[in-house]
Amino acid sequence: MERKLDAIWIGTWKVQVNLPKYRRFEVSRKEWNSKKRAEHPRNVWRPKAQHQKRSYAQIVSGEKASGSQEISRVVQFSVNVESPSWLVGCFVGCLREVSFLQTLKKGFIMGGFSLVRLRYLGERFVLLSCDDAGILGKLVVDNKDWFDGFFSSIFLWDESFAIKERFAWFRCRGIPLQLWNSQCFDSIGALVGEVVEIDDAMLKKEVLEFARFRVKLPMDSSVCSTKEICINSIPCRVTFEEEVQKVVAVMGLSLTQWAPILVKELECDVS
Repeated sequence: MERKLDAIWIGTWKVQVNLPKYRRFEVSRKEWNSKKRAEHPRNVWRPKAQHQKRSYAQIVSGEKASGSQEISRVVQFSVNVESPSWLVGCFVGCLREVSFLQTLKKGFIMGGFSLVRLRYLGERFVLLSCDDAGILGKLVVDNKDWFDGFFSSIFLWDESFAIKERFAWFRCRGIPLQLWNSQCFDSIGALVGEVVEIDDAMLKKEVLEFARFRVKLPMDSSVCSTKEICINSIPCRVTFEEEVQKVVAVMGLSLTQWAPILVKELECDVS
């Protein structure tokens, strides 16, 4: 039958026999389809790296994939280093309490050490210097008990010294007034870092616009965010705002102490 069909001509057109159609008993449809797929493989798109796939929400928000690693570029350059002669003979003191910053300079004057210059370095560290380096070293040795009252440790500065953490004042808004207490401040401040000090004006409830506390953070961190918090079954939206460096630089002053200074500076800027 195949030969007869294959020999049929209609004018100049030759009849082509569809052999698979008449050979179903020899080749099943499943085998035929698999054979055709093997002969003509489909082109399927595949991402280059499956671990870097991002969802639609991540693409819209700009969030990076969880498995992706951002390659940071290290900037390198050289500078002319001057001789650190001004640091020779200087001491670095680590304060026992951060609150000691408020009374440190006054304590040195009252103790008879007005010749010692104090400069805050960050975290709990203070740089102690004197015009005569030899005098400072002698003062530290001869008055060890007095210095131990302010500092947990005091040592001679060297080039290996570096600050790895920093203290920053934060203003926190959105805390319900009925929850205005030190325990609440500690718990909320722990969301951004380690709370080391709470402004007295907050505890005395002299300022109710925002809560203010000092937090210890890694040196390269920056926090400015809003968090949804539920305290004692009370939902609230709390914002965290780091104070500008100009205010933080006022060494250890509480809100009631630095407010007049800030106002005076603003008046000078306006004039």
